[in-house]
Amino acid sequence: MPQTYLTWIALVLGVAFAAPAVAQTVTGAEIIWYGVYQAEQAREVQDPSALGGKRKVSGHVQPPSVNSERVAIADNTRFGFGYRVTGEPDGAEVTIKVVQKMPPPGALNVSTGQRSTYGSYDAKVKIGARPFTGWVIGKAANAPAGQWTFEIWHQGNKLTGKTFTLYHQ
Repeated sequence: MPQTYLTWIALVLGVAFAAPAVAQTVTGAEIIWYGVYQAEQAREVQDPSALGGKRKVSGHVQPPSVNSERVAIADNTRFGFGYRVTGEPDGAEVTIKVVQKMPPPGALNVSTGQRSTYGSYDAKVKIGARPFTGWVIGKAANAPAGQWTFEIWHQGNKLTGKTFTLYHQ
């Protein structure tokens, strides 16, 4: 058989038996709960792009019994929101960008030594899963009162977000 004929057969068989590529489509995100929540802290991750230069990864989250955008500033308070990324196929892993904004004077970034009111980091989530984002106030004296915002983005599109009003008791 001529070489071109064998190459053509190999190409046809390769296409016929190749696994179909699954396109991942993110259509949005919906907020499931928001406010002050409880969780166990699993670990701290150094991340220069995150607000403060690090982020805390928590587990065993217990959402609030009542949703609220108002948060009293107190030591060791956790606040944020749980959400669900919508799209296809269910269970596909996608990369989202978590944006964090806080009022001045901002947070001291442990990586740069500078204060910042903005940070962002990438996270892997699964379509249909129920991840969360938020902030842990370590010491109340370091947390500025005012508007704090968390947003979820995918490929340059804002999927959802929530603004919280933090206040001193």
